[in-house]
Amino acid sequence: SHGEAQRRLHRARLSPLMVERPLRAAQERLAALARLTSQLHPEKPLERGYAIIRNAGGDAITTSAEAARHAALKVQFRDGMLDVTTTANPVGSGLSGPRSSAQLAAKPKPKPANPAQEDLFG
Repeated sequence: SHGEAQRRLHRARLSPLMVERPLRAAQERLAALARLTSQLHPEKPLERGYAIIRNAGGDAITTSAEAARHAALKVQFRDGMLDVTTTANPVGSGLSGPRSSAQLAAKPKPKPANPAQEDLFG
């Protein structure tokens, strides 16, 4: 009967914990994903002293050969960009001219004694 169904529905009232617990777990997962996303952002290493070399169009340059093909580069630091002109000969010219001023200024970071100590998320 209709009255019996209403009484059963009233007795089976939802507990607030049945809603709050899954909601809290979902909020914690979302917060963890937000932290991971911020750590994986491509500009995060800039905070630790790294720089990104870019061409005039703003595309990242990843090799010295590619950098040598450009007369001007941009170096992106944590706090801004620096325009750099190069003195490198274009790739394929057959000449081994001076290195670019960007290459001369860039010193490789020393490798840690224990490679496991270098932490991408540190």
